[in-house]
Amino acid sequence: MATDTSKHSGNWDKGSNWANGAPTADDDAVITGGKHIVVDDPASAPAVAKSVTVADRAELSLNGGVLTTQEVDVDGEISGHGVIDGAADGDGLIVAQGGTLEIKGAVDAGNEGLIMRIDDGATLKLDGAVGGAETMLDGVSNTVIDFAGAGVLDLTGEGAGGSGEVTKFQATVENFDGDDKIMVASSGHAGDKVHFNARTDVLTVTGADGSVLEQIQLDGDYKGMKFSLQENGGVDTITVSAICFYRGTMIRTPDGEKPVETLKAGDLVTTADGVAAPISWLGRQTISTVFSDPEKVWPIRIKAGALGENVPSRDLVLSPDHAVLVDGVLVHAGALVNGASIVRQTVVPRVFTYYHIELDDHALILAENTPAETFIDHPQRLAFDNWDERQALHPFGKDMDEMPYARAKSPRQVPVHIRVALAARAQQNGLVAAKVA
Repeated sequence: MATDTSKHSGNWDKGSNWANGAPTADDDAVITGGKHIVVDDPASAPAVAKSVTVADRAELSLNGGVLTTQEVDVDGEISGHGVIDGAADGDGLIVAQGGTLEIKGAVDAGNEGLIMRIDDGATLKLDGAVGGAETMLDGVSNTVIDFAGAGVLDLTGEGAGGSGEVTKFQATVENFDGDDKIMVASSGHAGDKVHFNARTDVLTVTGADGSVLEQIQLDGDYKGMKFSLQENGGVDTITVSAICFYRGTMIRTPDGEKPVETLKAGDLVTTADGVAAPISWLGRQTISTVFSDPEKVWPIRIKAGALGENVPSRDLVLSPDHAVLVDGVLVHAGALVNGASIVRQTVVPRVFTYYHIELDDHALILAENTPAETFIDHPQRLAFDNWDERQALHPFGKDMDEMPYARAKSPRQVPVHIRVALAARAQQNGLVAAKVA
């Protein structure tokens, strides 16, 4: 057995840092309490061991290097970026920081619990099974993944559904928010979807045929949030954001303009084609900037006249993922930001409320004289403060067809002619928009 010396830190490949020289593939390497061993990239010799124990108060850092072992027992801390080519378990802390930390084998907790933290700008890539029935306490895993900053949880190494991948991930994910991303392997076909059940806090990814690709247990307050999925090259990327009108937005009704927060189910609003339609449900989303990523929840301000003559008639303030109709395209407000006529509003109360109007059909209503979409019956509705009111109206759900418009969710999806036209209007209104690429 090779153990480290009494030095507090040192490189893995430096033999003098170990009692019996640098570990080999036949050694059980033990990093004892108070010691700090670093796996660098490149190392002068491979970092290998039959097994590795990171004892309580000990630390193993990866600085871009690769550690090849059958298993790492973590009671202390592992941190950094690089690759652990093997399994990991224990009751300690694993921190992805400074890049991508990949663990190729299974990850499981001991009796007290294993925490894996994703620091700002880092990615935690897990290729094997995570958690297990033996680490479930009262139905909740004590293998915890904590988003401590804007990071990425990459589960694409598991593969897609159909071969037991759903049961492979049994950890609990905490503090998934704004700029965070969860990546899973797609079905390989268009039409994958994400669903969030607010009663169980379970996030489910399904294929177009309804097959379950992944299930993730979340822990946190996701009221007022929308989960979205972007398919790209065999990878489904999941994000979370808010989708509604800001308080004070004036909605056209047969009786004139009314603030959105004063409306209620049964009230009539005027659609973009002039039809008076009853509100079936008014959703409320309470947003806390303390517990949410500001860039995902800060409202978008579309300044008066930014989209056309008298459109909007006043500044229109709405959530980043709320779509407005621009030249035949439903464009999410966040995708329109140009820094001049359409901006992200950074001064907001610590807690505020968004509102969303649902009609019997997916339609366009006039908000500040701007055609804006009504709510459509997707499973993410369950994240609203008052989703239970909607469920009482339609306990078995309600089929609703989406309007037949193209949709642009990100700036790159906005047609160039629209961006050019909006930039020209910004200049015409005495504002300077960002240069159109």
